[in-house]
Amino acid sequence: MLLQPYLRTILSLTESIAPQCMVFWCTVCKEVIKLREEQHIGAVDANSKYCCFIYEALELHVPVLLKHLFKREKDQEGLVRMLLQHLFNQEEDQDGLVPMPLEHLLMQEEDQGDDVMQEEDQGDDVMQEEDQEGDDCLLNIDIDCVTLLGLIARTIRDAIVPLVMQCIEGNIKEPDWHSRMAAVSAIGFILEGPSVKGLAPLLDLLLDKMEDPNSKVKGTTAWILGRMFKLLHFPASANGIITKANLPRIMDVLVHCSKDIPIVSEKVCGAIYFLARGYEDAESMPSELSLSLDRVIDALLSASQPSDETPFRLGASAYEALCAVVRVSNLEQPVVWSAIGDLMHRIMKRLDMTLDRQALTLGHKLKKNNLQIVLCGVLQFYRTE
Repeated sequence: MLLQPYLRTILSLTESIAPQCMVFWCTVCKEVIKLREEQHIGAVDANSKYCCFIYEALELHVPVLLKHLFKREKDQEGLVRMLLQHLFNQEEDQDGLVPMPLEHLLMQEEDQGDDVMQEEDQGDDVMQEEDQEGDDCLLNIDIDCVTLLGLIARTIRDAIVPLVMQCIEGNIKEPDWHSRMAAVSAIGFILEGPSVKGLAPLLDLLLDKMEDPNSKVKGTTAWILGRMFKLLHFPASANGIITKANLPRIMDVLVHCSKDIPIVSEKVCGAIYFLARGYEDAESMPSELSLSLDRVIDALLSASQPSDETPFRLGASAYEALCAVVRVSNLEQPVVWSAIGDLMHRIMKRLDMTLDRQALTLGHKLKKNNLQIVLCGVLQFYRTE
């Protein structure tokens, strides 16, 4: 293979060579995808003339890229989660959500430190600048790794799943939670490309990891579940990741985990939102979901319970999920009519409480106004049905 020298260089992932090598392979992937779309070619196999280069290199690329990301997660806690945020922002921006730059995420905690700590001598400042340049270079390589993984997934589709699974299985049960976090995050990097059938086993794995003892792993897992539902939930076509067989378990897991701590509960509410939104193009809400409607509503109302301890992001996420549930509810079903009617009564009660509550500070006034907005939003969706 004439491209073998390029593969040897990417294996080293040195700061000087790796970016150029990955840019090359990203370009190859993009050209393969473009040619395939122009020729309206659906399935991809090892003998495809549009896929031969990247397919032959696949077994070398995927494990190396994932190994690099797994190692970086251990060196810099939370890195893969930040890379997921960087990846997901490209889609979340289309939903009206405000994206957060990756650099800001990396520096968010540091910005809250004591300003006095910034007073260092000139020699230390030079060393810090050099360290920052090195960190930026590594971060660019990390982003290139994620980008290349996504392009490989779009190019060779289902063939990437078993290769990723090999890396996941070696880390998903590790005692170190960083390894488990990296393993779960690997699924989020390849969701665009493989078929629903190819990714179906990964859904079961994600549902299992919602039992992980570490809250950061659970929160990231719920986050990836939401993205999976967004990309692969097609009830109208009867070819989605969610089926009548697995929906009951999905609902049990989401309802149970909505009671977790806020950083987990918020992402679970997001997963419920995308699950419900998938039924917008379907003729009606499935009976399996209708039977769980009372539990879902109770879970979301509990997560958004008005109190000073409830983060606004959690409450907003829960109310947004409630709006999605109301939007797809078939009020001709008696059980749905009863559940939605009870929901509206409880929302009105909460709205009355906010109108009677005094806000003494500017922060309390803003929180009160924001709560009234989201409550009225739920009522508006009910009114338009």
